[in-house]
Amino acid sequence: MAGWATQRALAGEAAEVPGVCGHDHRGGFGESSFDSFFEEAEALHVNKLDRDRLIREGADPADAMTEAAAWVRQMAGARQPVLVAFPLSFDWTWLYWYLTNFSRDGSPFGHSSCFDIKIAFAVKSRLPISAAGRSKLPVELQAPSPHTHHAVDDAREQAEVFARLMEK
Repeated sequence: MAGWATQRALAGEAAEVPGVCGHDHRGGFGESSFDSFFEEAEALHVNKLDRDRLIREGADPADAMTEAAAWVRQMAGARQPVLVAFPLSFDWTWLYWYLTNFSRDGSPFGHSSCFDIKIAFAVKSRLPISAAGRSKLPVELQAPSPHTHHAVDDAREQAEVFARLMEK
């Protein structure tokens, strides 16, 4: 399913149970561009996270990412998990960085087990990638679920788009 690991195991849980991305690790690693991103009021408004609350109450990144990686492996069973997202580059970039830097078991996706719904849509529709954004999806591929920037909602939406695209 589209984004199932990314969205549910990480961001979706962070939006409902503060913790995954809230640990203030600047003292240990120096200020990163990821920290700078979360300091932007606009970004916090979109994802509806409270950075100060996440810093106070959030889980340690090593614990959260190790737990998330274990959940992905458990869901995959004997199969190789694949991160599916639309667009892949956004989710993959931060997720892979967090998994490789914090999960004690590394990334369950390895370094390349991923699938980009946007590129699949472009190829199947014979469109240039630049013309294959979410707003360009034909009605028959659009999900009835809204794109809210809440991770669980967006995961459902991506899964629906992915399923429809693969049935096309």
